[in-house]
Amino acid sequence: MKLAISSVLALALAAGTASAAPEPWCGEGVADTFNVAMGNKFTYNSDADDLADDASFMRVVGASCSVMGHDNEQFHAQLAAARARWAKRLRMADADWADAAAWIQEPAGVRYSRTIHVPDHRAYSELGPIAQYALLSNEYVSAGIASYNADVLGAHLTETGRVGYVQSCLGGSIAAPAQWALCWADAEAIDLDKLAAELRSDKSYSGADRMFLRIAAYNLVTKLVPQRRDELAKADPAYRKLVEIAAKTRKDWSASPEALALVDALDDAVAKQSRSLHVDGCADNARAALLAQVAALPSTAFADMPLYPKKGDKDEEFRLAPTRLLATVAKTPDGYLAELAVVLCATDHDDATELATEVDRQIANSSGLRGPRTAALTAMKRSKIQPDARDEQISYPESRHAWVARGSGEHMWSTGVIKKLTRKGDVVHIVYDGKNVTATVCASWNDTNHVTAIRNDGTVQYQQVCGSYETLHGNDAPEPIDVSIADGGALKPGMVTLYTGGVMMAWAKRDDARPAVAFGLAIKK
Repeated sequence: MKLAISSVLALALAAGTASAAPEPWCGEGVADTFNVAMGNKFTYNSDADDLADDASFMRVVGASCSVMGHDNEQFHAQLAAARARWAKRLRMADADWADAAAWIQEPAGVRYSRTIHVPDHRAYSELGPIAQYALLSNEYVSAGIASYNADVLGAHLTETGRVGYVQSCLGGSIAAPAQWALCWADAEAIDLDKLAAELRSDKSYSGADRMFLRIAAYNLVTKLVPQRRDELAKADPAYRKLVEIAAKTRKDWSASPEALALVDALDDAVAKQSRSLHVDGCADNARAALLAQVAALPSTAFADMPLYPKKGDKDEEFRLAPTRLLATVAKTPDGYLAELAVVLCATDHDDATELATEVDRQIANSSGLRGPRTAALTAMKRSKIQPDARDEQISYPESRHAWVARGSGEHMWSTGVIKKLTRKGDVVHIVYDGKNVTATVCASWNDTNHVTAIRNDGTVQYQQVCGSYETLHGNDAPEPIDVSIADGGALKPGMVTLYTGGVMMAWAKRDDARPAVAFGLAIKK
């Protein structure tokens, strides 16, 4: 409840109670009493006193701003000394105490627990420090998705945003040491001085919000991080190994500026729900980026990529060659970013290409390589490290992404030996080779009186026998197809093709382990 000082004074005088003058930065003050003394002895006289009581800061601010009672007058010097100690801990300048005044006027239930919202229709690149905190501290978002969002912010990640990320990662309801390992480098890197400067400059949120974040960050650094450090030290050695893997992966991760710029713009478009940011030619640009990554693959990447998986090839789970190719491309940061761009271009559209829907199927549930944090999670999973205890399993955060490439549901599957290629403009017409075949088929059917079934509607079904036959002559060649020049330009007669999921591949011979064409590109030997 907020009351103007004049109103509070009137109430206090009417009740026969003397009022106190709040500190100048308190504004209208608060009409509450805050206990900072036992009798005439002030409670908070040292660091030990301050830190022994979780409510000490609230009581010191409240007593300094209260218009009820005599604390501010009787203990003026002690309150000033206590505020000075808290100002040092929370990195507060004199002007920041107005935020404390706004915070103390909030209802008691939201002073230490409040929800800060992300502005609607705001791109990642437009988020200020506190908005980044709101994005990354969302308790309903898994640490895997929070890691993706932190990676999207990239070099623009603020210290306030980092605090939100670490808070959600270390403070989750489920104790998951593998999750702590994922964000441990961020936990160790928090700089409260940087955070204080950011909060001071971010005027897009209230003073109460800024004060809440100072307190939350201080508690995170001085309480939760040390607690998790001790727990990791006592946990199975596997988790400390995961910390090492995550740290090394984060240090080694790198991507080209061009690849990052492409997906940064697209992630912004998705976050902002902007049609205009999905610029014309988006799908073509994303495909071009993907083709460049296919072309950049070393020749060894295609050494074992046959038309169909080998019998008993359990490691590849009988994945077809196009699926293997996409998985191979996604193993590098630039390759993953190119595939991600294909999906992001198709997000929120109802006419996604087959390629976009296939790539989405492969990467939507993966942690991926969007940045150093997601790369760390991927490396941790690939390490296949197991705890020493046989009955314990490592639990990793989920990475199900919100973006979805929605296609028409129609999928092209075509495979065969090329007989003839005809180009018309930007389209290549493929005619497949086949063998002439002769088959005898039934030309007419006759009913018998032998009942074979009675349907649910009572209809009786009788056995049928063939009444006459005819001989048909034909060719078993697959149906011809039309593909774009990008897919068909490198094809040659005699090659064996497989076109599925929007990916064209071809082999010089059916039993070759190495393709001659991948994604429409001729592969160097």
